[in-house]
Amino acid sequence: MKNSILKTSILIMMLGVVFVACEKSEEVIPEEAIEFNDEGMQSETGNHDHAGSTKGAQVGSVLHMRFDKDLSEEQAERAWDNAVKDYLIKNPNQNKGVSTEVYYQVVTKTGSQATNGTTALVQASADFNHSGGSFHTNYLTLDNPGTDRAEGQKDFYLIRIYFPNITISWIEVEHAHIRLLGTDGWVVNSFKTKILPEHQTVPATGVSKVVTYPEIWLTGDNATDWDYYTTPIVLSPGRLNF
Repeated sequence: MKNSILKTSILIMMLGVVFVACEKSEEVIPEEAIEFNDEGMQSETGNHDHAGSTKGAQVGSVLHMRFDKDLSEEQAERAWDNAVKDYLIKNPNQNKGVSTEVYYQVVTKTGSQATNGTTALVQASADFNHSGGSFHTNYLTLDNPGTDRAEGQKDFYLIRIYFPNITISWIEVEHAHIRLLGTDGWVVNSFKTKILPEHQTVPATGVSKVVTYPEIWLTGDNATDWDYYTTPIVLSPGRLNF
């Protein structure tokens, strides 16, 4: 079962979506390989409906799009939503009507000034509360195949969590983390983690999100050093209900 899901997820479809604005086209960049992390539940405390195990949950980035600085936030989000819908149509939930998987998105925007961009390795993780407990993802690489994080660039990532042992009735994001490896510094203008109902494979309502505008310079002291940014814990991040 798990091997079948992994093989299905790795077959990322090349999306032929081209979005034109300001006389520039934007390319859909699917992940060429998905690296799944297994992560157990961190806590059984808090406002949860029941105790269940998230042991063996799988987390992987399944879709990426980049937009340059000439495209507005609204235009980028519209193109992204269309690409996600196309991806979900081609990759439906195998357990129809059951909330065994959750998709969330991570969005970063690079600072617009010269030298704000980077070619360094960037990773992100997030903490969630859900009806069965609490869940923390390992750091997941935000891969930019064939491109750097250029000045003013907006990067969108769709990330899938698969819970093999439980179904959940609600989920919310508590806070998120992002880090950069090495000395090729990067200015993070905005860092957003969202769980949206239209990005799920079963009916859902509500929105949960942590949106920050840190304007922070991330750079390590040496080539093997990580620099981190963690969002504040949001007291009312909203909730996605299945």
